[in-house]
Parts: sequence; C-alpha cells; structure tokens
Amino acid sequence: MHKLIAITFGLFFSANSSAVLMSEVSENAYITIGNYDVAWASPCAAVSPSCAPIDLSYQSQFGWKVITEDLFNSLGLSATSFVFAGANVDYATGNNLDEATGATIANLAGQLPQGDVAVATPWFSSRYDHIDWGNGVDNKWSFADNNGLAYGDTIVARYVPEPSSISLFGILGLLGLGAWRRHKGNR
Repeated sequence: MHKLIAITFGLFFSANSSAVLMSEVSENAYITIGNYDVAWASPCAAVSPSCAPIDLSYQSQFGWKVITEDLFNSLGLSATSFVFAGANVDYATGNNLDEATGATIANLAGQLPQGDVAVATPWFSSRYDHIDWGNGVDNKWSFADNNGLAYGDTIVARYVPEPSSISLFGILGLLGLGAWRRHKGNR
C-alpha cells in the first residue's frame, strides 16, 4: 500500500509532468527582430549533453529552429531583448507567471527584468516551464552549432519574409492573373 501511495505521489508531483503545448507559440511569448521571430525556448542546452533537450517535434512545422551562434550575434540578442510590455510572463506585475501556460522566470540574478518577459518554454519543453534569467544575463546560451554549456539556455528562431517580399508576390500574382485573363480573352 505504501508503495502505491509513493508511486501516485511521484506521478503527480514529478518535474516531468508537463507536456509540450501543441499550438502555435503565442505572439506575446516571442519577439521579432529584423526578419526573424525569436523565442527563449528552454533553460537547457539544445542537444546533449543537456538537462532536457529541446522538443521541436510540433513547432518545426511553423519554421522554428535552434538558433546558430552567428545569427544570435547578428541580431544582437541579450536577455533584455525579451522584455516588453505585454509579454506573456507578468514579471512587472509581481506574480512572475503566465497564467495560460504556467511559464515563469527562474534564476533571477544579476540585472533583473524591468518589465514583462517573453518565455516560450512550454511550447518547446516537456520537462520545464521556465527560463533561467541569470543564464541570459551572464550570456550562457546554447546554439545549434556550438552547444557550449549543458545548462546554457536555448533560443529558437524562424525566418519571417519581409512585408515587401510578400507584397511583391501579390503584385506578381495579380499581373500574372491579368495576363492570363487577357490571353484567355484573345482566343
């Protein structure tokens, strides 16, 4: 009987009890810089050795990939890049929680956030729901091409086409449609 109670207790209070969210990442859980959406996705390294490798099984269909060190540097990212009014984790209000996903900020050390923070961990990790703020402040990151530290936080990104490219495709499509209709009418 005691074993059954212990097993039940372990199942309900295990650190592995959360599941990866199977929806698109909420717009307030990531930032957009240049032509990239960027999300702070995990308090662990992207690949082994890692405290919990990142899970891209669902989010990869939306273009999310572990960021490379070159892209990270070219975008000029830092922990404070993820701080903005209306971000999903309500740090500025004092509760340090995204009520919808359970996302939080841990390892609050160094320069503390001066506002709400975009935390996308629930969409990329089945084990954790937080980011380690202190790792970001101390520039302890993990990249697709340079794992570095097993406990370095992971950032993911996806390319977003320029609005001018999208409108160019629309204009070309309309021109093509017009040419097709004129060609069809000449028969």
